[in-house]
Amino acid sequence: MSHPTFCPSCGTKFLADSRFCASCGAAVAIAPPTAPAQQQPPATATAPTQAPRNTVAGVIIRLPDAAQPGLILAGGKQYPFSVDGSWLVESAPALNLRVTLKLDSDGGLESIQKAQGVDTSAQLDQLQQAVAQGASALGERVAPYVAECLSLLTPLGAAAAALYLLAFFFMPLLEIGVYHLSAWDAMQGAGQIQSLANGNAPSNGVGLAGIIGIFVALAPFGMPLMAKWPRWRPALLLAPAAFLVAYLAGMYIEIQSSIHQAMATAQSLGGDNSFVNGLVGEIAKQVWSALGFGIGLYALIISAGYMAYLGVLGFRNQKN
Repeated sequence: MSHPTFCPSCGTKFLADSRFCASCGAAVAIAPPTAPAQQQPPATATAPTQAPRNTVAGVIIRLPDAAQPGLILAGGKQYPFSVDGSWLVESAPALNLRVTLKLDSDGGLESIQKAQGVDTSAQLDQLQQAVAQGASALGERVAPYVAECLSLLTPLGAAAAALYLLAFFFMPLLEIGVYHLSAWDAMQGAGQIQSLANGNAPSNGVGLAGIIGIFVALAPFGMPLMAKWPRWRPALLLAPAAFLVAYLAGMYIEIQSSIHQAMATAQSLGGDNSFVNGLVGEIAKQVWSALGFGIGLYALIISAGYMAYLGVLGFRNQKN
């Protein structure tokens, strides 16, 4: 217990262990002792332990073979596997097959437990990546070649070469009634007529003229390939004009030859030659009137003419 030192009534100092004030007789109020607060031991919080996950979903990205094990992509990691070692599924492994892996305590692959079908989204992603990589690789190889073509042809020359190529295959060169034939179509038709004339079955080929026409149409784009023969590069620009003149002249000669052959056949049958000639001449007029030329011819003439102009300039610059 705690004993006060002074009397609260009169202020006289208490005698040691006295129960009353010696001056005024007031009783001494003794405060009971206060027990020290008991300190509780700090509680130690223990986090509940969770059992580590030992299964993870993945996708087969490579099948095992004699040279290397298969690979499964799961959780951003690749796990090699073999059919004899860890494959516990009844069905055979397949590319992009979704599987469930069981991992050991060290995080390595212990076994493949389940298979859930092919992951088409992963297959599509891989296809897109392959296409993107292929396009990127092709672009890296083609870009320098295209840049050299533009440098040698000039932009207008490259545009003329592209127009010639487009007109040769797709724009109408001949218009016969409701039929519109490009130069390529006309060559195919001529090849079929030639086959029938020779007593053979109609062929879808274009003959020698068509093969030459393909090489001529592509010739201006082959100028970078002439690095060892630079002096002959302008000849590639003259080739389309030369081929076009030869082709149109050959077409005219072929038609005229057919008309003269018809006249000769009619005359061999006898009769009035003037009447036969007049009849065949009228037929020839009808043939030429039914035959028209489309926009493809003008595109071929303009583009071939401009490339020929560049080719002539190229040879002149070499002489200078």
